[in-house]
Parts: sequence; structure tokens; C-alpha cells
Amino acid sequence: MKKILALVLALMLCMSAAVAEGSLLNMDSMFPVVNEPVELEFCIVYDSSMYGEWEDLWWWHYMEENTGVTIVPRLIAKDVWKEQSMIMLSSGDLPDVFFYGGWSPAEIYEYGLQDGIFIPLTEYVNDAELMPNLTAAFEMYPEAKAGSALPDGNIYGLPFMMSDYYVTASGYRAQWHTAWLNDIGIEDGNGIETLDEFYNALLAIRDADHNGNGQADEIPWSTYWGTDGKYGMNYVVGYILNALGLATGDGLVAVNYNTGEAGYAPMMEEYYDALVFLNKLYAEGLIDTDMFSQTDADMCAKFGAGLSAFSTHWNPGGCCTAEEWDAHTADNYGDTVLTYQKPMVDVKGETPIQGVSSKHGMNVFCITMACENPEVAMRWADSCYDLKTSMYYRCGPIFGSEDDDWKIGLSVDLENHKQNEYHEAREITGETDLSGYQWIQCHINSSASVGYFGLDETLGHRKYVDPLMYEPGIAPQWTDNYTRSIAPYEVDLYPNMYFTEEQNKVIELYKTSLDEYVIEMTAKFIAGENTLNEETWAEFQKSMEAYNGAEYNTVLFDAYETYKANA
Repeated sequence: MKKILALVLALMLCMSAAVAEGSLLNMDSMFPVVNEPVELEFCIVYDSSMYGEWEDLWWWHYMEENTGVTIVPRLIAKDVWKEQSMIMLSSGDLPDVFFYGGWSPAEIYEYGLQDGIFIPLTEYVNDAELMPNLTAAFEMYPEAKAGSALPDGNIYGLPFMMSDYYVTASGYRAQWHTAWLNDIGIEDGNGIETLDEFYNALLAIRDADHNGNGQADEIPWSTYWGTDGKYGMNYVVGYILNALGLATGDGLVAVNYNTGEAGYAPMMEEYYDALVFLNKLYAEGLIDTDMFSQTDADMCAKFGAGLSAFSTHWNPGGCCTAEEWDAHTADNYGDTVLTYQKPMVDVKGETPIQGVSSKHGMNVFCITMACENPEVAMRWADSCYDLKTSMYYRCGPIFGSEDDDWKIGLSVDLENHKQNEYHEAREITGETDLSGYQWIQCHINSSASVGYFGLDETLGHRKYVDPLMYEPGIAPQWTDNYTRSIAPYEVDLYPNMYFTEEQNKVIELYKTSLDEYVIEMTAKFIAGENTLNEETWAEFQKSMEAYNGAEYNTVLFDAYETYKANA
């Protein structure tokens, strides 16, 4: 009898706990998420020099007011993210949520499946009542759900998903100041097809005295390397590798469209050709010799000030003055300010390629074992897969309705959006020196993203509209430039995928030290600190062998072959 009473009491306690947990969530509507205030600590990659002050970012205030969940931010600068995140993971000083898309499949495997620091989310993901917006998004894109699952079948990080109408899934954008090209007799970026023609254009610009001051101070191509070299590996090395037939998102892992195989780019012959070409540009002053010391802001400032002709950057809106961007995206737009450089080839007549990333990103929202209310975190995340909420995140309340109370008080019909809404916004805040893109970054959101961005639904199925330009809907003329110059040549990058346990061990053991060595040596070859010839190239290959490069390359090759076989 005592055992029965004890069992009944235990069941009653469990039921009351379940009721208490259930009462915390509001299941009747999307907002508010909770029936009583809750705090969650989010670790967020954030750079105040780019995004403005955290307290000024509208979207986070909007979410707190509507969800009832207060987000306590733990802000980490991107250039120290890796170091600081490792300290948190090893010390146990964990936030409730990592709100950042920087976790690799190998890291999710280690910290989720193996160590249990990231909790499995599958139970919540499969609960359509708890996660109605995510459920609807996964129904449209089942591959995003399948791609989020580890070999054990569990999901440890939520993805972001972009509709097929979303052009931002392409990586770098290479753009010219059109006037500089016109000065040397080239109409636009479609007039340069090969690397030799690209070299000759840069050379002509160097000697053309575009600014008319009588000095040879023009910078044909300004860029930067980054503190860890990753920006330069992607936007400099990767850009040239693309012209040589290698689609790569980081300059390291590549799909070789010359051979149909994939692997470690520095172990491919094309990598040598890319280094020779870049060293030539550097030695002749055709690429910014400050690239290894300057920052992203320095590069953008040079391009925006008209000191350089060409830029490879993920967002051209960050490389212009406000006046230039206004002109570039005006209703009477022509290729008069900026023009895309179409993908180049090594030899005329070859087929260009433009490597594009998946439209679905992995692991942008990971809940840790420290979170006491994971169901609240998941319900909060689910609201981000709502079309309105996600558009607000990317573009701000300018894309909302008059029912939304915002201190600047701007609203617009999505179908009839015009550039003047941003003119008005900048005038109200007294920041007319900012481009539309820069203004949004200072007032709306931060760098990470989670949710579903369904621009086909919200913008009337107009293809290639890009809210990262923060002028969507007004610039079919701008996106037409993309569709003419870039879109026809899109090919897939190395896919996001999870590896086997044995493959993950190889990646965990060798990838970091190998990459660090390669990035360091690549910089030295480009800058001419190390002589580049067939002998030193052979030595470089041998050194990578010592870093277990061959074994790592085999993992990349085998995994890609398996992926193709199962596709």
C-alpha cells in the first residue's frame, strides 16, 4: 500500500511539474511566447563598430516586447569568437543559447553528440504544436531538416532557410566602380572574361590617374586578409580559385569542377596557379599592399571614398558612400556607379563558374545543457520562422505595417517599397552619411540569423531580390545585374554534411593545425616573403603531408563521393 501511495504521490508531482512547465508557455498564439517573464542568456557574435550599440538595435527590443522573453546578451567580437567560445565550452561557463552560425559539423558532433554540451532538439523540432512555423518551413524544405540531423538522428542546432528567390546565398560579390572601367575603355564587368584580361584592367587602372592628381596612388583592387586570414582565403584566394575551376567557400575545401572531385584545395595544382597570379598582383601593386594589416572597415572606406576600383566583398552596400548607393539603387538605375564582375575563366572559351553556398545554413541556434527552460528557447526560436518576424530581422520595421509601433514611425507596403523610405529614416536619425545597408546595421539587427526568409511569399515571387542590400523590392534593376552577370554560372560549393565518427576524428585531429599552416604560408607566398617556384611548391606539399594533409584530403574526397552517390 505504501508503495502504491508513493507511486501516486510521485505521479502527482510529475503531473504538477508538467502543468507548471506547460503554464509557462503560451500555446494559444505566437506572441507572447510565455505567460510570465523569462530571461535567457544568448551568446552572440557582435561587433559594435559594424552594428552600432546593442541597446539601439530595434529587432531585439521588438522581440522582447512581443515574446515576453528578455534576452541577456553575452557579446563576443567575431575575431575572438573561436578563442572565447572554446573557453566557455571547456570551463562550463555556458550561456543558455549560442546564437551564431559558426559551428562546423565536426564541432556539433563533438559538443553535441559526444559531450552533451549542446542538447538534442529533435523532440522539440518534431512537436508541431510547439514549433508550428518551423514545421511549416521544414515541410517546404525537407532537405534542411535532413541536413540538420547527425548520424544518431538527433538535431543539435536549428538552421536558417532561404527561399529559392533569395540571392544572398551566393558568396562574395565582385564589383567595380563603373567609372574606373569606363576610363580604360571597358563598359562594365561583363567586358572582362579571363584572368589575363582582369590583370590588364588592373594594370591600366593603376596607371590611368583616375583621380586626376598626377600621382600613381590609385588602388586597383583593395581587400583585406583578416586577423586569422579567413577573409582573405575566401575573398582573395577563393576568388581566383573560382576562375581556375575550383568552387570554394573558404579557399581551403573545394569542389574541383575540372575533375568533378572534391578535396583540400592547397593540394590541387590549381592552387599553385592561383598563388602565382596573386603574387604577381601584389608585386606589381595591383592588389592593396595594406591587405595584410588593414581591416574590413579600412577596405570599405577606401572603396567607398573612391580610392580603389575593385572589391570582393559579401555586400557591396558596405563599400559605397550613401550617395553612391542611393544612385546605384535609384529607380532610374543604370550600371553607372557599380557593376558586377562576371565570373572569370583562365582560358577564353571555358565555362565560368560561381560557387554558391547552400540556401540553408546549419547550427545557427544551439541550446546548451545550462538552459533551464529549453522549451521557452525553442518557442522563441520558432517565432523567427514566421515570415513577418524574419523579414523584420533582416530588414526592419520599414517592411512592416502601420500597426507596429516604432519610434521612427516608418511603414511601407512591401509591394510598393521605394528607396525614399531609407532617405527619410536617415534624415530622422541625422545619419545621412550612412548607406541604407549601414543604417540598418546600426539600428535593426546583429550578425547572426535564424529563421526562414521566404521572399517569394513576401515580395510577390520576384526572383533575386536581396534584403542584405536593404533595398529589396526597389531594385529589380540591381538584381537584374546579378542575374545577367552571376546567376547563369552558379554551381554548388562543398556541401554542409556530417561525417562518420572515424572521419570526424581525422578532422578533429588535423584540420585546425593544417589550416593554420596553410593560411600562414599562403600569405607569405602572396606577399613574396617566401619565394614561389616548383621547388618551394614541392616543399610546401611535403610539409602539408607532415600535418597529415593527405589523410584529411582523403576524408574530404570520400565524404563527397558518398554524398554524390546518395544525392
